Amino acid sequence: MRKTVTVLGYDRPEYMRQCLQALANCRGVTNYEVVASIDGQGDALQVQCLGQKAIIQDRHLGIDHHNFAAYSYAFDVLGSDLNVCLEDDVVVCPDALELVDWYAEDCAKEYFSLSIGNAIRAWGPDPYGRVVEEDLASGFCTSAYCLPRRSWEAVRGEWSCRLNSQEGWDYSFSYAAWKNGWRRGLCPEVSRSRNIGRVGRHSTPEFFDANWAPAIWSDGRRTEKFEVFPQEFVDVPEWIKKELNR
Repeated sequence: MRKTVTVLGYDRPEYMRQCLQALANCRGVTNYEVVASIDGQGDALQVQCLGQKAIIQDRHLGIDHHNFAAYSYAFDVLGSDLNVCLEDDVVVCPDALELVDWYAEDCAKEYFSLSIGNAIRAWGPDPYGRVVEEDLASGFCTSAYCLPRRSWEAVRGEWSCRLNSQEGWDYSFSYAAWKNGWRRGLCPEVSRSRNIGRVGRHSTPEFFDANWAPAIWSDGRRTEKFEVFPQEFVDVPEWIKKELNR
């Protein structure tokens, strides 16, 4: 299996430096091809100084189009079988790719996607190895996630058509997955990534503190066993119904 990581960057070299250095410390990273996708020229020199392969987008795409373009490059140009996508303000934990490897081997055929990080979750008594089902139809909120090739091929057409809808790439992605018969993804109860960007397109310090700061972070230890815990999903959300009636 060919596995890749695409890191999305835009003129934030210090974030990119921290992201790539954390990724370099992940166990198993040598089994992945890592490519930095730069939306503009600002990060290119910093990435080259780290010895990292980089591609420069020929125009400013914005995060919605850039996310899609990075997956397209991984699957259509590099021939990846599974791609992990990170935004540049994500610092992954040392065991993040061990979680991805487990997903690729045991769960990718049954579950559409894997979020590596998370926002607020309800914790179990010993949640370290717990991975919960994630309802893609209820929204998909993460800046670190992976898809196998099968999932990419299922959603690329619908996802591409919705890129100019102004609703955000995550909602476009969720709707594309749902429309193609997929609703269940996976998300660890203990986050395998930290988000270090307090300000962004959809983020303020107040939003950051409310949604990311409470998360339980991995300390990087090896997990002997990951285990999926099923969740009860509600009826189809109203925003999906509205989209179907357009």
